[in-house]
This record gives sequence, C-alpha cells and structure tokens, in this order.
Amino acid sequence: MTDRRSDDQSVRGALVRRRLALGIAAVVCALGGGTAVTAAVLTDRPAPPQAAGFGDSTPTAAASSVRPATPGRSTRASARPHTSARSSVGPDKQPNRSSLSPSRATDSEPTKINIPAIGVHADFVPLGLTSKGELATPSDPDQVGWFTGGYPPGGPGVAVVAGHVTWNGAEGAFFELADLKHGDRIKINRKDGSTAVFAVRRLATFPKNHFPTEQVYRHSDQPELVLITCGGNYSAAAHYYDANVIAWADLVHS
Repeated sequence: MTDRRSDDQSVRGALVRRRLALGIAAVVCALGGGTAVTAAVLTDRPAPPQAAGFGDSTPTAAASSVRPATPGRSTRASARPHTSARSSVGPDKQPNRSSLSPSRATDSEPTKINIPAIGVHADFVPLGLTSKGELATPSDPDQVGWFTGGYPPGGPGVAVVAGHVTWNGAEGAFFELADLKHGDRIKINRKDGSTAVFAVRRLATFPKNHFPTEQVYRHSDQPELVLITCGGNYSAAAHYYDANVIAWADLVHS
C-alpha cells in the first residue's frame, strides 16, 4: 500500500529542488557589502535562489559606495587552481533526489565560530531570505551567518555558513578562508553551552557558473558543515568576484 504522505513529500521536495536549480546559476558572491552564498535547503520550504554577495560589492549591492577589495585577497584567490565540478554539477543541474531536512527546535543555535588556523573569531547571526528571495548577508563584516532554513551547525545534517571576504576594502570574517588546510579545526559554540568541533575535509574554488549544487545541497545523516565566501578574480570596475571558495568539514567532537 502506498504511503500518500511520503508521495506528497517527494513531490514537494522535487519542486523545491527544481526552484533551487533554476536560481543557482547566479549563486554566490556578487559581493557588495557582503558575501555571496546559498544555504542548506529544506524539502518543505522555498529554496533561496541565490545570495546577495560576500565580497567587496556588486552592482546590486551598493556598488557606488564601496571601495575596491584588498589587493592581497584577490591575488591569493586567483593563484589557487579552480576546482570546477564541470562533469557533475552546473547551474542548470538539479540536486540529487535526496533532500535536506529542516532545522528542528531541539537543535541548538550557533553563537560563535573559531577557526584557529586562520584567525577567525566571529559571532553568528541567523540568515533568512530577502524580499527578492535571496539569502541575506550579515550586516557586520566581522560576523558570519547560518541559514535558518537548514540545520544549525552540529545538527544531524548539512549546515551552510556564509561570511564576507572583504567589505568596503577591509577584510571580512572569511578573508583567509582560502588558506584552510585539510584537518584544520572549526569550533562552533552553541546556545546550549556545547561546542561542536569540525575538521576540514575539502577546500575548493568554483567559478560561479559551475557552482557545485549537488555537493552543497544534499542529504546527510551526519553533522556536516559547509563554509562559503567569495574568491577568484576580483573586478574593481564591476565590484565583483567571479568565484566562490567553499570548505567542507565533518563533525569530530560535540
């Protein structure tokens, strides 16, 4: 006998993943006071088509008021080889059929993130969607944000965290994200007093038109963390980064 509820959930999940795939083409870092990112998506909530930006500025994010990004960042990001998922992921590809689960009230919210290897010590802010359906960005470049439509870091699923690389020419919280190494620890302090510790498993830079949708928005039974900021080459004329730096990490202690 068919479970009607399961069928309904599958249909809703497919529709959400379709919306995500359609909107992901412009994903990430248009950077205007912010960093571009997208976050973990649910089966029963609208998916964020794209993030506003996490770099020094974009035509859609107060470009007229921002100064060029710090030169050093652009140089380091450009020197790193791009790792595109051209063979398996593209802006027109849909995530796999497994869907991410929504945040639960029992999952403790994050309060602070510490990444000793790159000197990150920042407060968390919750990120929702803007009126345009974009993922909001932290209003303070020294803060990072987690998408409240997905799991909080440390919950049983994939949590997505976004941070600025630069802001009006100054360094943002994730300025050194591209310098992470395999095994580097990421410590997340949570509201319940616990600390979730993650170890970096992978770091890669993706051109924006080859955002790894299926590798970021996917189902996982284990607590995982995805950190995203802008990177690649920076255009001072357009106030725009052409890539995203993404780090994947696994929970090692909680």
